[in-house]
Formats: sequence, C-alpha cells, structure tokens
Amino acid sequence: MSIERPEAKRPDAVTPVLDSIMTFKEYRVLEHPTPYVFEAHGCGRELLYFGAHHSEDPADAMFDDLKARFETFTESHPPEDSLVVIEGGVRPDDADEAAARRSGEPNFTQYLAREKGYEVVSPEPSDSMLCEKLIEAGYAKEDIAVAECIMRFSYVTRVQKRHPTMEDVESAYFRLEPFLQLDWAGELPSNEDLKKLKQDDPEDFERFRKGIDRRILDRLEARFFIVTGKRMRRDEEASEDEFPVDPKLMEAHDDPADAAGVGGPYVAIHALTSEIRDRAIVRTIGQALMGGKSVFVVYGASHAVMQEPALKKMMETL
Repeated sequence: MSIERPEAKRPDAVTPVLDSIMTFKEYRVLEHPTPYVFEAHGCGRELLYFGAHHSEDPADAMFDDLKARFETFTESHPPEDSLVVIEGGVRPDDADEAAARRSGEPNFTQYLAREKGYEVVSPEPSDSMLCEKLIEAGYAKEDIAVAECIMRFSYVTRVQKRHPTMEDVESAYFRLEPFLQLDWAGELPSNEDLKKLKQDDPEDFERFRKGIDRRILDRLEARFFIVTGKRMRRDEEASEDEFPVDPKLMEAHDDPADAAGVGGPYVAIHALTSEIRDRAIVRTIGQALMGGKSVFVVYGASHAVMQEPALKKMMETL
C-alpha cells in the first residue's frame, strides 16, 4: 500500500543548497573510507547514499555490502515510494547477478532494483551539455577531447586493471566528436558503406579502422605534447593495439592542484565536469525527495563525499 508523504514545506528545497556541494579544492585535502556511505532522514523520507569504489571484480566484498544495504532499504520503502539512482546511464539488463557484478556496481544496482520492481534513473548530464559548458568556460575543444580520453584511460587502468587500447581511444573520441567536430579521424564513409565493407572484407575493414584510430591517436598525443611538453604514454613492450599510459596521468586525474606535474588544463576540465555532474545528481535526488520518495543512490565515493553537505542541508528543510 502506498504511504502518504507530507509535502515539502517550500516549493524548491534543491536550488538553495547546490552551492553547498563540496569543491574539488575542499575535497582533495580530505581522507575518507571507501565505500563511503551516509544516510539522511526528513519528513518520513530516507536517503541512503552508497559511495562506491568502482569495481568489476565479482568477488569484491563491496557487492555483498551493497546488496545487504539495498535489501534493508527495501524492507522499509516499497517500489512505489522509492527511486534508485545510479551512475553512468541506465543500461540493458544483465542476464543474472553474476553478470551484473562483472559489469560493475551501477549494473549490479540496476539488476537488484529491477528484480524487485524499483524505478532506476541515472541523472547524467548529456554529452552535448557538458561540451557546451566546458566551451563556455573557455576550454579549447581539442583539450576537452584529450581530457575525455584521459578519464577513459584512468577507468580502464584502475578498474579493469589493463592498458588502454586503441578501441578505448576510439570510443572516447567518438563519444564527443558530434559536439566538438574536430575531424581528427578525417573524412569517413557513411555507416552503410562501413557496414558493407565489414561484411564484404573484414580484414580490409580492420585495416581501415586501425588507420582511423592511428590518425586520432596522433592528433591526441600531439595536442597533449603541445600543451604540456610531456609525452602521454610510457615506454614499454605492448601489443599493437595497446596504449600504455604514463602513470602520472592517473595521479593527476584526481588532483586538481596537479601535484603530479602533468600540466595543462586537463585536471581542471575534469573538476568542472564533476561539478556539473554533481549539481545534476543533487537536483534529481532532491526532486525525488520533495516528491515524497525515499532514494537509494549508488555513485562513486568522491561524489558521495562532495554531495553530502548539500543533501543533508536539503533534508533539514523537508
């Protein structure tokens, strides 16, 4: 049976607290456990925020912790009065729990939620909006593309425990190319022609694809060197498709002061991107709470820590 919830005391409890989201400068001096979990209560509603360390290891104890916390949440909050919020977009459903664990904690949370009939949303800003905001802030389109590739490299290096590959370069670049229009890949055939080439001559298609990847990578590395005076990758044996990245890139990814000395605007772009995302996440959570729902959130631990002051302040106004 649906539970009647009191309405919020004010028409908008979210906007006034957005500036309470922690800045990267504030966050970088903190130490906190991971996972980082906090709860907040107000006006008959509950917010449970599970700040994860990103993992695709099915044996990671974090998955059992997350599952137990979700089970406890569902005991008090039925689907019709609740919302589940995950990072990185809503995905196609995984076949079973084991597959969901291998896909990472957002997929795993979505699997648990949908098994019990809970609504799942992912309040990620659109790529077009992120590009627009970064360009408005004065960042060059070329540097936005490089920063996106660095963030992709960081994920596969830290979470998937492997070198980035040419496919990672390709996917990161083409994710933003429709909005940046850098044309680093050169003139491309239509999708129909590419499909036909792949079907008629798979080997020629792979050669063509690798040529595209090489053009993108050459422009990527050149831009990084021009801006920073440093090489992007490290020297070591790797397969033809691998792209060993200088570990300083990974250190700088989380360091807005750029203590690793990588240089350039890339850490600042990451920080602004995170700020834009945090504001979108807090707004979605807040709107659900104002609408009378309890909310179960699974995002990275840094998001949890940085959003906690704003969300707890908002809960006090409900």
